[in-house]
Amino acid sequence: MSTYKPTGWVNNTEPAIDESNLNHAEIGVEDAHDEIEDIAIGTTSVALANEANKVRFIPAATKNIIGGIKIENITDAVSGEVTSIITAPAVTEPPTAIIDLKASDNLPGVIKITFTPGDALYYDLYRDEEMVATNIKTGFFYRTDAGTWDFHLVSNNIFGGTRSIIDSGTARAIPTEPPAEITDFTASDKKALKVIVAWRDHGDAAKFDLFQDMVMVAEDIRPGYQFITPESTHIYHVQAHNFLGSTDSNEDSGTAVGLMPDAPQNFIASDDEIANVNMLFDYIIQPATYDLYRDGALAVSNINSDYDFAVLDSTNDYFVRSNNQLGTADSEINAGTALPALYPPGTVIDFAASDEGRRSLTFNFSHAIDAGRYDLFRNEALYLSDVYPGMEIDSDAGTWEFRVDAINSKGTAQSNTDSGTALPAFTSAPSAIADFTASDTLVNSVQIQYTRADQAVRHDLFRGGVAYKTDIKPGDVFQCFGGTWSFHIMAVNPLGTQNSNADDGTALAANTAPPPIVDFLASDAEIAKVIVTFSPAAGAARYDLYRDNLPVMEDIDSGYSYLTEPGTWSFHVVALNLKGYSASNTDPGTAAVPDLPPSLIGDFDATDGLTEQIIMTFTNAEGATQHDLWRDDALLIPNIQNGYSLSEVGSWTFKVVAINSIGDTPSNVNDGSSIASIEPPSYDGSLLASDNEIGQVTVTWNGVGDADYYDLYVNGSLLQGHAASGFVHTVSPGTRTYQHRAVNASGVDTPSNSNTGTSIAEVEPPIAISNFAATTCYMDEITCTWSNVPNVDYYDLYDGNGVVYSDTSSGAVVRPGPGHSDSYYVKAVNAEGASNSNSALGSTWDHGELELSTTIINNLVCGVDFPANVSIAYCAIGGGGSGASSASEVLEFDWASAGGGHAGDVSTSVFSASCGSSVLIALGIGAPGVSAPMNTGIDGGTGGDTYVDGSWIFGGAGGLKGVNGPYDSFYQGEGEYKNTCGETSQDGTLGYVPSDSYDWWGYGGEASFGDGGNGEVVNGSGSVTSGGIGAGGGGCVSATGYSAPSGAGGNGYVKLTW
Repeated sequence: MSTYKPTGWVNNTEPAIDESNLNHAEIGVEDAHDEIEDIAIGTTSVALANEANKVRFIPAATKNIIGGIKIENITDAVSGEVTSIITAPAVTEPPTAIIDLKASDNLPGVIKITFTPGDALYYDLYRDEEMVATNIKTGFFYRTDAGTWDFHLVSNNIFGGTRSIIDSGTARAIPTEPPAEITDFTASDKKALKVIVAWRDHGDAAKFDLFQDMVMVAEDIRPGYQFITPESTHIYHVQAHNFLGSTDSNEDSGTAVGLMPDAPQNFIASDDEIANVNMLFDYIIQPATYDLYRDGALAVSNINSDYDFAVLDSTNDYFVRSNNQLGTADSEINAGTALPALYPPGTVIDFAASDEGRRSLTFNFSHAIDAGRYDLFRNEALYLSDVYPGMEIDSDAGTWEFRVDAINSKGTAQSNTDSGTALPAFTSAPSAIADFTASDTLVNSVQIQYTRADQAVRHDLFRGGVAYKTDIKPGDVFQCFGGTWSFHIMAVNPLGTQNSNADDGTALAANTAPPPIVDFLASDAEIAKVIVTFSPAAGAARYDLYRDNLPVMEDIDSGYSYLTEPGTWSFHVVALNLKGYSASNTDPGTAAVPDLPPSLIGDFDATDGLTEQIIMTFTNAEGATQHDLWRDDALLIPNIQNGYSLSEVGSWTFKVVAINSIGDTPSNVNDGSSIASIEPPSYDGSLLASDNEIGQVTVTWNGVGDADYYDLYVNGSLLQGHAASGFVHTVSPGTRTYQHRAVNASGVDTPSNSNTGTSIAEVEPPIAISNFAATTCYMDEITCTWSNVPNVDYYDLYDGNGVVYSDTSSGAVVRPGPGHSDSYYVKAVNAEGASNSNSALGSTWDHGELELSTTIINNLVCGVDFPANVSIAYCAIGGGGSGASSASEVLEFDWASAGGGHAGDVSTSVFSASCGSSVLIALGIGAPGVSAPMNTGIDGGTGGDTYVDGSWIFGGAGGLKGVNGPYDSFYQGEGEYKNTCGETSQDGTLGYVPSDSYDWWGYGGEASFGDGGNGEVVNGSGSVTSGGIGAGGGGCVSATGYSAPSGAGGNGYVKLTW
């Protein structure tokens, strides 16, 4: 928070602001900033700026705000000097919505706007969505002519505005003269410590003020107002006001009587009833209960007038004693006679024994005809004589069977039996609730869940550290406006209270107004009350009860009992949320006239030890029209509801007094106390959650000195209420986030730091790995692989000599150098032991070479393995072509020459193989030799192609047939040869036979990696040689009718080195 306190100003220049700036947070922000800057540097003052604003703006915009920041003016009492202070609150978001806006419905020419101010800087008033006033305060009177409108507020701060609920307001006609004279004003004379004033409202006054002996003692009251005052008599009147003037009523004397009880008057005990004496008396003015005495001894406690006292035929002296906390008073003594019975008594058929009293039992039953006495039997044995309906007795804890016998001088009649239980006495405050949760997903409502605390008589719900609902049950759903709060449960018994863990609950805001309720009902037969029922409306945040179109109770639930004086009215409920409201159907409801004082309240309780609040709880008295709260025998607050919270600090004695037109009945008394507020616990940033514990996480923290206990949460959900540092969370393997909330009596818990913790599974020796593998395809490394198994701390890799690598995680590469081979395996290790995998041979290739020339499979492609990831050089040769063939019967025939075959092509290159895949290699086959039919010639065949890793090396062509020797044939050899992978070979030699007519020529084949085949002229016998590796075969000329084949080509060749 920053504060600037100027002492003066430099000049009186006009502040930096203009008529367009209404000083709203959303309008004129820049001008407002300029104005504040002028204030800060002293060119103007806060006071001057503020006064200038008020002069220059229309009245609706007048407020002590500059730039959305509040202004406080302080006037020195001696000098009159005014100091203005700018205070900038540390706000970070728009203000909360107003949810208790009320617009009046019965005032002349005005509608009164009331609400509980929140955290806003100022409030704007809207009528039917149009702004009509700004910077209003609660109690604001909006002047208008007659009509009905919807009103809402917008709460503003520098971050924006927030709409309130909507409430309908009605104004009567604008008065034309001051209020009419009131001539029927009355002040009561027979109420303890209060005076009730009443008059008829003429409808022309905006407010009424109460005067006591000409001194105003209460402002803005309505007829029926209850003025609390000590025992006294004074003269009272009211003064009616409107905007045209005021008018005094007539005067009336009013008396507040003291609390000391008077004696009951007009006591009469009857003389003419069989086995019964009827007691009649007048109730006193003071709150009191009444006890009946017979012959000076207590006979029956807590009776009402017209009480029937069952008694055997006799005459006795009776009186009634009035009681309250200040004393007692006795009626006159009166003799009463019970006449003898003529017949045996009737039978009691509705006998009931209680089951919920702590070391006590209560018995209820209806009177039997002509019964003069009732005896109580327990387990068939006489237990107590002279019992009466409603009698409560002390008892040990236990369960028994009970009955009553109705008795007179003519006989006895047994009632039905009933089991009764007296519970053990309380031994301690209730146990702590550790599983409380509040929902986060419901629209305009929150549902709570918890397990009931042991020895608790009730459970109360707190929201944001303040009492919210009393006597709740698990699974209850509470309507509320959208928002998030911290909730907790307080378990209560006579020995103390115990708070549950806290849990944040969220109500989601509705997007539309609630639909109308169509099944609203108001009861017609209840004494001094009307019970209303209805079905819930979707999205409703609250239900308000209206009587004759005027609001009488906020935030009710279906089944609510509206306590009231006798009469008949028209009722309805309004369902509302921040989007709007809807009214239900109307239904007439009637409260019947009571004929007895209210019943006795025996469960009144006032809490102890809460922060700045004392909560009053009780069960409504039957027949009561209201309940007044008394403190230390003085009337404190009239007409409270069950769950009323008194916001004071101290310790007192309390009771409630139930009231109706017949009399006032005080409850039991109970001490209540509260303590001053304390700060929420300090922040604890020390929380740690363990890792790697088997099946658990241990959570520790240092704690803070101002915490009463800690609630521990896991992943945002409550794990343990009232947890201690060192808490062990037994849990399945996994990682979770932990945080505690420090709790004390402030009602606000403080979250700690969060920390993740990990639990692991119980450790056993690892299972054996079954898919260990080692590579054999690299020259410089062996890669070992396997699939990891659970619960392993590390892996060790072994070969035949021991550990190769230690503490590896998954897979390993060994580099033993070329030409290495060994058996490998891996060992999985944890704290409980180790297990060996299967073994696998791993090896590396050595440097080497490979020649493929004779491994031939029908000239098909086959796969060959090589070391991976290294360059492999090769020289490849295609298959040689075969020589040509010529044949004739005589040497003179024309077919006299045959060419030798060509060598296959040669290719040199490199390739690289991959581990686990084969290189495809095919060797080209040499062309087979050919034989020409007689007197013909044929060409030699073409050699097969060689294939290496995607490359083709073609085979050599066959030799050509010839007719005229060298003139018709291609020259094939004679010293020429192919490059043959570094080898030198010889071409085949020429076979030559001269002749007189023609020479015969058999040419040799072309050389390659091997020698070329020799050419031949075969005359009668002989053969031709084939080519060596990759070389061509020799040509063949056959004569004199002898046919021999030509020389075949040599097979292809591949040489690889690495």
